[in-house]
Amino acid sequence: MRYYLLLGGNEGDVDTTMATALRMLSEGDGEVVAVSRVFESEAWGYTSANAYHNVAAIVVTPVGPFAFLAFLKHVEHRLGRKSKTQDGEYHDRPIDIDILLCDNETIRTEVLEIPHPRLAMRRFALAPLAEIAPDLWHPVFKKSISELLNECEDPSIVTPTNHLRQ
Repeated sequence: MRYYLLLGGNEGDVDTTMATALRMLSEGDGEVVAVSRVFESEAWGYTSANAYHNVAAIVVTPVGPFAFLAFLKHVEHRLGRKSKTQDGEYHDRPIDIDILLCDNETIRTEVLEIPHPRLAMRRFALAPLAEIAPDLWHPVFKKSISELLNECEDPSIVTPTNHLRQ
């Protein structure tokens, strides 16, 4: 299966943490086949003094979506992630790994939603994904990632910076 991921964070040495996460994703049955540059943006959905760094990555693995999600949660936990929210609110974090898309899969459960339900609303996710997979087709919106980025109404400033040192 081909997974399109977004890795990000805004607490600690995020670039090193993301590079470590990508190495962990390559262990075992996974292979990281593409990684975008680092994109910097402000926090989305809450206010923080810390800028976010995000990268998109493509990982190929035979592992199914639910088992892969469990593995991603394990990676996040090993790298210092505690929870997505505190009292229902977003907060700063050292690492966050989201499955944006997986092949042409559409999954809607309480545990996992593919495509990511807020992908088309988030410039910070679309910009790095468009760098490595501009023609990737969104199975729900029936548009390419480049088209979704061009139509995105999110006013956030998302700036490419550098490549991760791996």
